[in-house]
Amino acid sequence: MQPAVAAQATAGTKEYSRIGLLDILRGFAILGILLMNVQSFGLVSGAYLNPKALGEPPAADYLVWLATHLLVDEKFIAILTMLFGAGLLLMAQRSKVPAAEFERTFHRRMLWLLAIGLLHGLLLWRGDILTTYAICGAAAIYFRHMQPWKLLKIAVALMLVPTVIAILMTAGLQLLPEQRLAELATKHWLPSREVIREEIALYTGAWLATAGARALDGLTIQAWMLVTERFWRVLALMLIGMALLRLGFLMGQWSNERYRRTGLIALAIGLPIVGMGVLFNEYFDWDLRYSLYLGKLANYWASGIVAFGWIAFVAVLAHCGMLGRIGTWLTAVGRLALSNYLLQTLFCVTLFYGFGLGLYGQLDRPMLLLVVLGIWTAQIAFSVLWLRYFRIGPFEWTWRRLSARPLLG
Repeated sequence: MQPAVAAQATAGTKEYSRIGLLDILRGFAILGILLMNVQSFGLVSGAYLNPKALGEPPAADYLVWLATHLLVDEKFIAILTMLFGAGLLLMAQRSKVPAAEFERTFHRRMLWLLAIGLLHGLLLWRGDILTTYAICGAAAIYFRHMQPWKLLKIAVALMLVPTVIAILMTAGLQLLPEQRLAELATKHWLPSREVIREEIALYTGAWLATAGARALDGLTIQAWMLVTERFWRVLALMLIGMALLRLGFLMGQWSNERYRRTGLIALAIGLPIVGMGVLFNEYFDWDLRYSLYLGKLANYWASGIVAFGWIAFVAVLAHCGMLGRIGTWLTAVGRLALSNYLLQTLFCVTLFYGFGLGLYGQLDRPMLLLVVLGIWTAQIAFSVLWLRYFRIGPFEWTWRRLSARPLLG
């Protein structure tokens, strides 16, 4: 989510600038993540993790879940995270100051991103990713001088940590007494009517009165996810993004045929693995003991492969000049990536939470798709219009201004 610099591509042409494909991909990723995030905003928490949390779903609801799980879940956030890593490397490459000074400035930038993320996560939405980006970005910058294959090896090692944790947690679940297991399931996996009523009340009740409980809920979720999965995965994906930038993959420097072949291979490998994960969970009837941790591993690993395929697919379309006006829209959204990410939250909390329409837990997945289409339309119009008059987005400008001065002195 780096602010775009003045040089940019005209989408839909075979020749585009050094960051043209990056802007298109950022826009593609920002719009894509809303397909999953809207489920976090609009559904009770158990339903986000388990499509059968509220009982056997209608066919249309299950099909929407299945399509988004196969094509979107963890894939678009993986793209965005790789682009974040690539952006860090580009920033370092463009820097004209000594390394020590650059690192001080960069860490100040990450510190302000952490502050923005904490405000976002504690006040508005428990699914915030900016805090994790700030923490992992501060670590990732020290890997900027490494060669691509070394970056990829370290990334794979980092990805193994949550895998080991998931296996250990699954083993631990097998040892729990049935009563304790039932309590966990009732609260997190197959919520009872009482748990559902309490959660809906928490997010649709008086906003200030429930602020403390929501902040505690968000902080607990963020801390747990950071330790068990997010830190390792996000840092790994940032390093992969750095490697892919150095290899020219994210810069549009590969041939059309190479992108096409690579994309087809990635999707042919990744999608069946994700599908096998679904079959695994269906086989165990979405049993908490098997699906909560072990059942996520197929998508955990394959999502990065599918994301790789999505990037190649977009690169082919950009190379061939097939994006046209859609490319222009994606570029505009991508140049305002941070602003659009936060605006998605503002749209969604207004729709679903208590100070707005209070639709939390009221819409099914097909209806949420209509919400996504509406927000996409608004964001594309906003981005195109904003860039007619301003060079960077409002939140990008704020972040840059905050980061421009030392915190002390």
